[in-house]
This record gives sequence, structure tokens and C-alpha cells, in this order.
Amino acid sequence: MMRKRPGAEDLEAWVATAAPYEALPACLVGGCGRDWRPGSGICDLHARRLRADGLEVADAAWLDRQAPFLIVNQFSLAPLEPVVRAELLFALAARDERGQRLDPTAVRQSVAVLAGHRIAAIAAVQLGALPTRATANVDALLRETFRVVGAAFDRYNLERIRAADALLLGANSYRMFMGFWPAQAANPEAGEVHREFGEIYGRIPVNVISDSLTGDDVAQWQQQTTVIPRAPAQTYVKELKDGSDGDIVTFGSRVTWNALLVAGLVDELHLIVGANALGDGTPAFTSAANGLSLAETRRFDDSDNVLLRYTTGR
Repeated sequence: MMRKRPGAEDLEAWVATAAPYEALPACLVGGCGRDWRPGSGICDLHARRLRADGLEVADAAWLDRQAPFLIVNQFSLAPLEPVVRAELLFALAARDERGQRLDPTAVRQSVAVLAGHRIAAIAAVQLGALPTRATANVDALLRETFRVVGAAFDRYNLERIRAADALLLGANSYRMFMGFWPAQAANPEAGEVHREFGEIYGRIPVNVISDSLTGDDVAQWQQQTTVIPRAPAQTYVKELKDGSDGDIVTFGSRVTWNALLVAGLVDELHLIVGANALGDGTPAFTSAANGLSLAETRRFDDSDNVLLRYTTGR
């Protein structure tokens, strides 16, 4: 027979009657689930991230950018733009179907690269242009994702730029494209399609509608670049079209082509639709687009992407 320790009766009575502490609310970062720090609304982990970002208060925009706490064999795609999230999921599913290993560490680091540079679509950007020192496995995953989602996209864009007399871009697209493509013409590591892109980008006339481009932005390509302020842009584009026998092609530049579409200066829209429904993201159109006529549909041989070519009736 064992003797009870002094005070045991009091402890048992306390346990029998004690009420549990009220649970702390969960961290405000979606999917985190860790207890928050009183007064901050976020857990210790995210409080450290907040300080690292030089902030004192976790506002809604900062909360939306955060990934929940992850253990070593987990990853989250939450920080990515919706299109990039779908692209990376598609590439990971393709890898899984081939029986290849999924590396959570490489995925986490790839997410950090893509989110850190605010990439909107992997298919629309050359990953070699990202100013990052990715490890070998991260670089391999990013390039594989680009290859899976971007090969047909690239070939069609090359088809369009071959037929172009000139390009018409917005400032952001100009900085991104000209900052990368011309150098690919002589890049021994670039594929054949990208080298031809580079050769064409290095010589084709480029018109840029912008009030923000500086002389430094265009210095390297000033012989082939014409900058048009926004105010006279519609008149300029109409004159450019009247004086051109070939196509004037716009890549990216969503704000620019939407404004020209409203002004009746766009003849065709070439939309490439992927096999994913996101339910989120940046709309392609900034206003209603009526009177479009379907001129062509095409499914690319090695892709689930479909081309929809519309004429505007202009």
C-alpha cells in the first residue's frame, strides 16, 4: 500500500474543480493555427518575420503575403500569384505522374524566388532573367516548370514576332523584355527559340507608351526605341498603323493594349488559355470588350494550352 504524499488531497481537489485556461486565438496568418501573441494578433514566428520586414504592425497586405509555419517536409504555394500557383502545381503534378521525386525544400525555395520577384506568370518570363542565386535543385525545378508550361507559349510568340514590323509595349514590359531578350542571341546556354527571340529583339523597332521611362532606361537600345508620351499616344499609334504593311505586336503591356482597345486601335486579340481555372488574380480586361469575332482556335501539339484569336471588327 502506497502512502499519499502530503498535499495530494488538495491537488486532486484542485484538478477536479479547476477550469481550463481560455484558449488563445490563432495567428491571423491564414492557415497558421499557432497561438497569437497577446496584443499583436500573430504568433512568435510571424512576429519575427514582421520585424525582419522592418514593420511594427501586421496590416492586411502583409498578412496576405505570408505563408503559414511549415515543418521540414511541407511547402506552401500561398505567397505566389494565382497564375504562378497553378503553373507550379501543374508542373509538380506532371513530375509526380512520371514517378519522379518531389523535393519540398526545392519547392519552398522556388516559391521564395518567385514570390520575392513578384512573378505573375512563369510562362511569360525567362527564368534566367531573375536576379537570384538559386541552388542547383531550385534552378532545375524552376526551369522544368518553365519548360512544362512555356514551350508552346514561346513558340507561338516567336511566330508572332517573326511577322511583326514593330513592337508596341508599355514601360514595365519594355524594361523586362529589353533587359533580357537581346542578350539571348549570343547566349550559348539559350535554346534555339530563345536565341531567335534575342536576335529579333536586338533589331526590331520598339515603340513604348510611357511617361516614366528615362534616358537611362533606353540608352542601350536608343537606336531602335521610340518613346511616346501617353497624351498623344492614340494619334501616334493610328499613324503607325497607317504607315505599316506588317503587324505591330504587343506582348504583355496589359494597361497599354486595354487603353488602345477602348480607343478602337486594336485589330486582333490573341489569347492563350491554359487548362486551369483559378477563380482569382488580375483580370486581363480592364473594361468590357464587345463585338469580338472568333477567327481561329488552335490546340498546341504538346500542351493543353489553346489559342483563341479574335478580330475586333475595326
